[in-house]
Amino acid sequence: MIERFSFATRSPDNYQTFFRESPIGDIQDFKQEALKAFDETFVACHIEHEQKNKNEKYALKIMVTTQKGETTKSYHIGHIGKEKSKFIVSNDLTEKVIPRIVNVFIGDSGYVDARYDIIGPSDCYHLFK
Repeated sequence: MIERFSFATRSPDNYQTFFRESPIGDIQDFKQEALKAFDETFVACHIEHEQKNKNEKYALKIMVTTQKGETTKSYHIGHIGKEKSKFIVSNDLTEKVIPRIVNVFIGDSGYVDARYDIIGPSDCYHLFK
């Protein structure tokens, strides 16, 4: 049985969507973390620049924060694509944009896929044209 989850989260005031429905990179490499994150109560999502990543200097990891009872946890579930990461880091937007999970697919054989939008402050929109 394949499960599909849709997330209907609102954007913060004065934020808009810059990139839509992008696949989470490397999610299969982080599927155990992703499955744990999607099994708990979703709280927030953010990105972190992996400055010590020797393979990709613009690498941005997608982190999901969850809450289960009184316990809050953060999970690394994958990466932002290389082109988008380079654009975000080069324009100093790492602390301004937010990945918003929009769809999650979980298959019988352990396959996991998820899509995200990148949202950010409306006053940064001119950078994305």
